[in-house]
Amino acid sequence: MDTDKEIIMKTTMSKLRRLVRKSLTEALNSRGLDPRHLDELAEWISINTEMGQAEDYDGTVKSYMDACKDDGEEVTQEFVEEHLDAILADDKNTIEDAGGEILDYEQEQY
Repeated sequence: MDTDKEIIMKTTMSKLRRLVRKSLTEALNSRGLDPRHLDELAEWISINTEMGQAEDYDGTVKSYMDACKDDGEEVTQEFVEEHLDAILADDKNTIEDAGGEILDYEQEQY
């Protein structure tokens, strides 16, 4: 059986995790960024790189907009550009603008 201190700590940690998640989500949304689109756009770039079909910045924006439209979701060019800029600025991923092409170095075929 857990002690009172252990129960309080478990409850506090859960609340802290929820608070951090909520804060991060609000921070992203205040910039107009959608975490789902950040993930899907990064995956889109990774797949294109793996298939040897890397595109330039404008091509990546257009093709992702077209893919969203095919899925029944309209997104603006500015919306996609904001997400792509956030991905490129994030040092925690392997996606970079390399010589005009948007590549995922982890997926790149040599």
